[in-house]
Amino acid sequence: MASSSSTVPIYGNYHGYYAKRPSVRDPRLALLPSTIFSGARVLDVGCNEGWVTCEIAQSWGAHKVVGVDIDESLIRAAWRRRRTVWSLQQPAMDEDALRVADTGSRKRRREPSPATPRLQPDYFPLSCEHEFGSLPVPPSDIRGRHVFPHNLSFRTADWVATRIPEDAERYNVVVAFSITKWIHLNGGDEALKAFFQRIFDVLEPGGTFVLEPQAWDTYAKAKRMDERLKENAKTLKIRPDDFESILGLIGFGPAQHFGVTGEGGFRRPVDLCSVEGEAKKDVDLANLLCRSFFIIAFAITFPRQDDMKMTNHPIGFLHTGTFRERATFYSGRRGPHHRVRLARKDATAVI
Repeated sequence: MASSSSTVPIYGNYHGYYAKRPSVRDPRLALLPSTIFSGARVLDVGCNEGWVTCEIAQSWGAHKVVGVDIDESLIRAAWRRRRTVWSLQQPAMDEDALRVADTGSRKRRREPSPATPRLQPDYFPLSCEHEFGSLPVPPSDIRGRHVFPHNLSFRTADWVATRIPEDAERYNVVVAFSITKWIHLNGGDEALKAFFQRIFDVLEPGGTFVLEPQAWDTYAKAKRMDERLKENAKTLKIRPDDFESILGLIGFGPAQHFGVTGEGGFRRPVDLCSVEGEAKKDVDLANLLCRSFFIIAFAITFPRQDDMKMTNHPIGFLHTGTFRERATFYSGRRGPHHRVRLARKDATAVI
């Protein structure tokens, strides 16, 4: 799936999406526990124009929020949304004003609750930005790296197939609102399962996956957008009702269902699946053991340096002399299925 700004939203990359859902406060977030994002590293996959992403970063006390979308023009709109939300926010008071606002107490001032920030989000009307433009965002050393808007960034990427730098840190929460249908129609059953697996892989032990699955009957209209989607739809065996069992097989705990929100075609459930801490540690340990086995097997079968010549080969080296000019590596995603095959002139050793 390549990055796209196509006028036909075959990836669900609707432009003006929030004109259809104009609420400043997203009702899907309102269904969730109030502390779910507090102090968390959050990934919003398929963030569109960034409205939900901005709300999480500004009003829910998140430590760091990353929004990713396949459509570059939507990401540009998300950065603009970040500036708009910042411009309409109540200005921060200086220290003298804060001391007065604290009603003269001699006690040390407490920080505001992350879920209920001191600064009012919609302090200024939108007309102010229309008339005067967006306010400049101050340098991060003035307001702090983990305070809005500095705790929020966006990236253009097909996250289903491409890693982003922030993935290395892992996340406490991954949000996927209204995107499973598009991943499913574009990549089939395997792409959807790979997406769920990737989310499991980048979540910390105890992390949370927030999912808004789209109903099967909504696929019919979507597949008519493009002939390829129509053909892919014929091969689909997985249904949205199967998602919970698939997530369970991957390693997620039982889903919590937080009801249905929205109106008309936007009435969908919001589910919350957590990564069981011990289960996640077991999977991580298994992956580590598999990688260790791979390295040991490679070391055992790797030739001595005087038996080979190092050259610029696509995989980093080229066997010459007693080895053929190839080395093939196999790896499986689950369990200890890693193996190495080094092809010799006279034999093939499989570990």
